[in-house]
Amino acid sequence: MIGSKMAAGRGLGARPGRFFAITALLLTVGCSIVAAGSSDAPYLLVANASTVSKVSLENGYVLDVLLSGDDIQRAVAVGVDIEDNWLFWTDVNYDRRGLYRARLDGTGVELLASEDIYEPNGVGVDWKANNIYLTDAQQGTIEVIKYDGSSKKTVITGLDIPRGIAVDPANGYLYWGDQGKKTIERSRMDGSDREVLVSDGLFWPNEMVVDYRNKKLYWVDGYTRLLESYDLQYKTHRQVANITNVVGNSVSFGLALHYDKLYFTVWDEGAVYSIPTSGSGEPTLLLQGLGDRPFGLQAVDSNTQNTLEVGACGDNNGQCSHLCLPTGRYSYKCACPSYGGMTLGSDRRTCEEPSKFLLYAAGDTGHVMMLSMDADAGQRPVIVARGVRPVAVEYDPVEKRVYYSDNGMFRICRVFLNGTGFEVFLDAGIGVVDGMTLDWRTRKLYFTNMGTHYWGGGSPWQRVEMVSLDGKQRRRIVEKSLDKPRALVVDTERGFLYYSDWGEAAKVVKVELDGSNPVVMNHNGMHNPNGLALSDGQLYILDSHARLDVVTENGTQLAPGSLDKIDLDDQDIRNTNDGLGLQTPFGISVKGNQIFISDWGTSAIHLINAATNQKSTLVTDIGSPMGVKYAERDAAPVQNPCRGHDCSDICVPTPDQAFRCLCPDIGGKVLDDDGKTCRRPSKFLLFADYAEIRMLGMDTQDSYAYPVVQRHEYFTNLVAVTYDAREEYVYFSNVDSGMIMKVHLNGTGAAVVYSMADVVDGLAIDPVARNLYWTDYTSGTVEMMPLDGNVSSHVELISGLDKPRAIGLDPNQRYLFWSDWGENATIWRADMDGSNKNALIDEELQWPNGIALDSVRERVFFADGHSAQEKIEYTDYRGVNRTELVHLTDTHVDQVFGLTMHDNTLFYSDWVSKGIHLTNLDSGITQTLVEGLTRPTQLYLHHPQPYPENECTAYGCSDMAIPVPGGCHCKCRVGRKLRADDKTCETAPEPWVRVESWRCAQTCHEQAYCAVDVSNPTVYRCVCKAGYQGNGFQGSGCTACDFGYYKSVLRPGQCTRCPDGVSSTAARTSCVCRGGLQWYMGECTSNVPEVTARPTTPLRFPGTMPRFESCPDTHSWQLPEDANYVTWDIRLRALDGYDRPLEISPRVPSRIYYGTGSMIHQFTATDQWDNMVKCRIEVTIEDITPPQLVCPDDIIVETSGESAIVRWDAPVTSDNSGKTPMLTSSRTPGSRFFKENSPHTVTYSARDEAGNPSTCSFVVAVQGPKCPALEVPRNGRLDCKEGDRERGPCTVVCNRGYQLLSGPATSYCLGSVWSSIITTYSCVRASAPRRQRRSVNMRFSGYCSSEQSFQDDFRNGLYRSFQNNGLCTSGQTDAVGLCNRDNYNVQCGLEKRSVFGRHKRSGDGVSVEIPLEIQPDQSGDAVANVDEGDEVLDKAVEQVERLTDSGVTVQARGETYVSTSDSFTASAITYECDQGMVEVNKVCVTCPAGTFHDGDKCTYCVQSFYQPEEGQLSCKACPEGTMTELPGAYSEDQCIVPPEPRSSAGLPIAIIAGAAGGGALLIIIIIAIVCCARRAIREKENENPNKKNKNVQQFGNRVYEQPRGGSVPQENVYAEIPEYGFKGDVSAAPPLPAQRKSGPPGEDTYQGLQKTQDPPYQGLQHPRQNMKVTTIA
Repeated sequence: MIGSKMAAGRGLGARPGRFFAITALLLTVGCSIVAAGSSDAPYLLVANASTVSKVSLENGYVLDVLLSGDDIQRAVAVGVDIEDNWLFWTDVNYDRRGLYRARLDGTGVELLASEDIYEPNGVGVDWKANNIYLTDAQQGTIEVIKYDGSSKKTVITGLDIPRGIAVDPANGYLYWGDQGKKTIERSRMDGSDREVLVSDGLFWPNEMVVDYRNKKLYWVDGYTRLLESYDLQYKTHRQVANITNVVGNSVSFGLALHYDKLYFTVWDEGAVYSIPTSGSGEPTLLLQGLGDRPFGLQAVDSNTQNTLEVGACGDNNGQCSHLCLPTGRYSYKCACPSYGGMTLGSDRRTCEEPSKFLLYAAGDTGHVMMLSMDADAGQRPVIVARGVRPVAVEYDPVEKRVYYSDNGMFRICRVFLNGTGFEVFLDAGIGVVDGMTLDWRTRKLYFTNMGTHYWGGGSPWQRVEMVSLDGKQRRRIVEKSLDKPRALVVDTERGFLYYSDWGEAAKVVKVELDGSNPVVMNHNGMHNPNGLALSDGQLYILDSHARLDVVTENGTQLAPGSLDKIDLDDQDIRNTNDGLGLQTPFGISVKGNQIFISDWGTSAIHLINAATNQKSTLVTDIGSPMGVKYAERDAAPVQNPCRGHDCSDICVPTPDQAFRCLCPDIGGKVLDDDGKTCRRPSKFLLFADYAEIRMLGMDTQDSYAYPVVQRHEYFTNLVAVTYDAREEYVYFSNVDSGMIMKVHLNGTGAAVVYSMADVVDGLAIDPVARNLYWTDYTSGTVEMMPLDGNVSSHVELISGLDKPRAIGLDPNQRYLFWSDWGENATIWRADMDGSNKNALIDEELQWPNGIALDSVRERVFFADGHSAQEKIEYTDYRGVNRTELVHLTDTHVDQVFGLTMHDNTLFYSDWVSKGIHLTNLDSGITQTLVEGLTRPTQLYLHHPQPYPENECTAYGCSDMAIPVPGGCHCKCRVGRKLRADDKTCETAPEPWVRVESWRCAQTCHEQAYCAVDVSNPTVYRCVCKAGYQGNGFQGSGCTACDFGYYKSVLRPGQCTRCPDGVSSTAARTSCVCRGGLQWYMGECTSNVPEVTARPTTPLRFPGTMPRFESCPDTHSWQLPEDANYVTWDIRLRALDGYDRPLEISPRVPSRIYYGTGSMIHQFTATDQWDNMVKCRIEVTIEDITPPQLVCPDDIIVETSGESAIVRWDAPVTSDNSGKTPMLTSSRTPGSRFFKENSPHTVTYSARDEAGNPSTCSFVVAVQGPKCPALEVPRNGRLDCKEGDRERGPCTVVCNRGYQLLSGPATSYCLGSVWSSIITTYSCVRASAPRRQRRSVNMRFSGYCSSEQSFQDDFRNGLYRSFQNNGLCTSGQTDAVGLCNRDNYNVQCGLEKRSVFGRHKRSGDGVSVEIPLEIQPDQSGDAVANVDEGDEVLDKAVEQVERLTDSGVTVQARGETYVSTSDSFTASAITYECDQGMVEVNKVCVTCPAGTFHDGDKCTYCVQSFYQPEEGQLSCKACPEGTMTELPGAYSEDQCIVPPEPRSSAGLPIAIIAGAAGGGALLIIIIIAIVCCARRAIREKENENPNKKNKNVQQFGNRVYEQPRGGSVPQENVYAEIPEYGFKGDVSAAPPLPAQRKSGPPGEDTYQGLQKTQDPPYQGLQHPRQNMKVTTIA
């Protein structure tokens, strides 16, 4: 900068003001020097995941660790506001992901934002407008947030993997990189004017910085390992530096700028390097050994953030109520948060709720959205609320609240329109709520409620409910005839409610607002009525017809949705959906002619103009669009239709403009007979119905059964019920959780009474002694505890029962009754302390379910629910006078469970009829009280009656006194035993107490309990029950005591042996004494005090800890091929002790990004009593997809030298994991490649982090100049690589019936010369040869005579031998002459030349040669005919050889001759062609044009000769001064004048002249050397002329000499000669060709192998070198 300014002037006086400029510059430099030595010296912030450190820019020293430990988990990006002293950073750790801030010294850590932030990677700080921008790679968005964490807004959407981000606050620009789209983009800071700056050559653009002084943008690419820049002024992109030498195979992520120096991080090395912005020089190491991967960098220098110039937003936030976003140097726009239901008002500065808007639920994202419908809105939808899976939406204009159902959490929530004041409105007894409608006039919310979400045994339910908007008055209005209720709409003016049901019998039903008088409004073709809307007297019905969808192999064919409307006045039905193209419509809202519809099939919200029937799309790309609601912010004042009513609780309008009063479900009240007042009934019936306890008043006309305990509010399987009139508590059991609970009759004060029961089927209360009794079906016990809640006073009165069920008490007579469902079903009676047990009925019983007592008449009623019985009977207290109620049998009872009795009226529940009934025993009249229940069980009828005082309180018991007939008995509390005085209790041995099962680390055996030692209450373990021994664990656990052994109490250890002569009881809990003695304290005695058992401890409400339904320890996914993340498919659901869903923190992710190794995800859930449960899942993502690797195309390099340096772009590699694969290669760009071994294969290998390999390769071919273009042969084709007939390689493919004249078929261009000759006539017609011949020879040992008679006799003998061995038989065809005995050549001795030319040794013996011959067919395919002849000859040879090997026997002259072993030989096949033809590859051809007949072969005409005709014996010379470009010329037109040599254009004349002179001198020297060498050669040849090859005897080139011991090579051999001579010894190179003499050819012109005027010229001549003659053998 100094240099440029000084160069611009000519001294201090060059222009005015120059002196002041220099002075200012010196002052600036001086100030910087001072600052460098102060505490305000510039420094570097480095985020390396677990820390943020302050590093000196001068020497790389770590000055301070600002953040570490609990403040930070995985910091990625950092940013600062220097003047305001703020440090900002993002954390991507799953538990801490979000945006944070602290002071620049690291103090005052705050979480600014975490909601809807998933992977915040980049941070940009607008220090002028006090806004922070961040990228979210998982959501593909860029967010802006104010410094205080408020007003979060999404400014950019639709990105793939945004990473680095930078801001230019002065000019209002925002820059970012997208690793998914591989682009660098920018926009204004409000997200407008978005444009792509760079899209080429990018891969992983990471962090970026803006050079405000030089107007440049810098970034680092983690994959290509390049530092790059973009000139913002001139719009040019350039590479600053390649940092591969320091990054290696690692990744560079962070980037910072300080003046003219860039700083970048290297992951694996844990280092920070610097390099000038010019890119000159090598990177300099600043800091090393950071440990964790260093991510973000930020240079901190007060001079880099210009605060002197006020930003576009000024000092007052641009007068914007929320966000001020700069769009230029002096321009800005106000904006509203994306969350909160606000849009810009008419002043374009203030955020406010719009006057008209559309609410809709996006099920997949969990958002409740609002779209402003104001005329000047023009904005995107904003988030009003967040849930898990919102479905139904409604709006209250009075309180300006949005109501929505969250079917993922099973609750109804509400929030103010501006996004504040969230609260759970209803969650007790809430299932799937698909429909809601709000009557803001009467302040009520109506909703459908489907219970389908229970896993603990709860039953489903279907109902329509209403609730006041204060949440206090809730009432079910429809429970019957429902299947799958969905949509709702209320018509307050007419006093009706409409609801849809998409069950098996799809329908739309109209009811009055209290649910009465239902009317079905069906029409033909209704299938899935999803949405209902009401407008201007028209009822709109939206039907998806989903049940008509057809699933095919190609997917699901959707049935089109329909939109119908019904005129509520004339009931006329009209279809209005013609041409609308609805697919799977779900929600609907109507305002005038505007119809708003959500469609699952199109993932959009559509607007239909009812007047024009035109459809437009308002919002797209919604995952599962659910309910929609058009609303207006403010409501006009309207009077409540129930005004002036005198209902005590609920008032609903009626169609006749009147009103009707109702009582709420919860409250313990019923409607009085005045029809207005809700009051507590004096007489009522309680009954359990599977998951509810309901109350039916018995002293009013109100027939509604009120739910005292609603479904799922507490438990899911309620069976037993009783009532304490003094405290007004309802007691009930839940057999799923093993608990006994109580709740006040008004529904409040729920509490756990006893939590360690198993299956409690019967409950009863002694109102005098204030004790609670129950039967435990699983434990086989009758138990008791005081109503005062002192759980330690729990007593097991009777044990060893089979399956006790119902129970009843007579406090007056002090008797206890129960039924046993066991193998021997029995009705039992005992004293109320469990003593004096007697069986009343033990015959003809199977399922004794219910018991009811008539204490006045001393009768016990019992019901048998078995299908073979199905009756109700009674007996007296003694078990006699058993009587059946025959008027009920077979007519009114089926499977009775519960019974209760009052005033000679019997009440019973029936599982088959699903109802509650009564029968009067005097009149026999039977009546149904309640129907449509799920599974009614125990009943309790409350009627006021006096009870005497408890006389046992004064009995003197130290612990408990229990009434018994005639007096009282004392009982002891847990862990105590009764002394001999029968009143005082003392500590008992082995005080083990049963506790909740979750307290034990192991799962206990079914015959064990989780228990605690009272003496050491911190030790919990599984302990076998009385009568069982073992370790108590599940599996091997507990085994029953052997016969003769017992264990009387809950304790660890083994069973004890009974005394001699005493056996154990069946339950093995005691021993059986004789002689009237009783078992007590391990012995038989007559003095037996009372003993207690089954101790326990109190349990904190709610009795069971919260839990995760499923929490796998580990889980693994397989990474998809096309994504770097997996979709989270682990269904996590947290429930409290009542099976109610709990919120999970942090939110369960929708996707998990790839990472090697295992990752820990921990979730927690806390119930309302602050009990916490954790779920820890170790997840792994397996990547089996190899990385993608794309190599460059094959490279062909042309050079006149022997080698070339070749460069190429490195292959593009990517991996589905999103991480850089490790890349290796066999050769690197810039390597040298030689022609000698060309082509060369270059191989690249990529390996991802999971170890998956991938390879690709390409070819580098180094070749000389082009060759002359090859001609395409007639009768064939020429296949050249890429169609290049000047480069090749080219392969000749002849047509069928034609033969390639010379081989090989493929020719290569080597140094401008083709390796083999290819001409127009290279494919010649093939003819079959005249004959195909072969001979066989065999040898016989023995005497031989040369007499003709002997030879004739031997021929006949051999012929007969052939016949005897299956050859030459009668009728057999002899195609080759094998059986022509006259042709057998018989020779004596071994003095005969073999077929291989070797001489055999002489001696005795007979040799026979048999000539074979076949004449192939001359028509058809010559090649096929020849092959067929070869097969015939081969077959004949094989026959003779096989016969010879086995021994041919010949009879001649009375002697027997046998062929000797290994004597068989056969000659090769020869082919005889017609005159004028030569044999080529077994067929005969005529030498074509461009060749001459040279003996037994065709020879191509050499250069400067041609032959236009076929079958000629010589070639013709070209006219004088011309020559052919290639051998094999066939026309005089191919004789051309050779081009003159030319110099390189543009070279200086001096250089050309010098080069020419030097070259001439060099040529002269070479010619002299060659001439001397040739002369010496000729002299040597003249000395011994017989050594020359006869075929080339007149040629002066040694390369044509026949090699010793062989013939002239048949293949073209001149390809062996490189461009500049032989590859080997230079002395062996052929001499240069002589210059051809001028003038026409004479009489001795080149004729075959005859001498010509210029013998050395007969070889094939290349313009640059000598070549050998190519011949075809």
